[in-house]
Amino acid sequence: MAARTKSSKKSSKGKGSPDSELAAAQEAIKNLRATVAKLEKSVGKLEDKLEKRVSELKRDARKLRGAAEQAGKSAVKSARDAGKSAAKSARTSTRKARGSKPAPAANVEVVPVQAAPKSELTVAELRAAARAQGVTGYSRMTKAQLVAALKG
Repeated sequence: MAARTKSSKKSSKGKGSPDSELAAAQEAIKNLRATVAKLEKSVGKLEDKLEKRVSELKRDARKLRGAAEQAGKSAVKSARDAGKSAAKSARTSTRKARGSKPAPAANVEVVPVQAAPKSELTVAELRAAARAQGVTGYSRMTKAQLVAALKG
């Protein structure tokens, strides 16, 4: 039994001695410090890339904001101009309508009232005949009223 005790003590001294454990721990610390240094270097590179990308995105955002503001101003101006143009066109149409008599329809043939029975004429034809005879208010009259006005 004594032999076994000595051999077990010898094996514990060789592999598990405090000096070898200390050397292994120091080696592990050295490896960890190298790994930490590499990671810190990588983090620094990533931070630089991130800062560069953020500045690019800010620059792009400023450009887009400026373009959007310009497009908005252009749209407002176009809408304002279109409104002015529509108002001018409406004023011009109103002036023309007040100043001139409506022209007879191009496809309406003026038939002498005596030549055709009045009840067979269309409202447009009756109105054209009333206009030719100088009947006032013909544009608001119904067919029956036009026939009556042209008979009298």
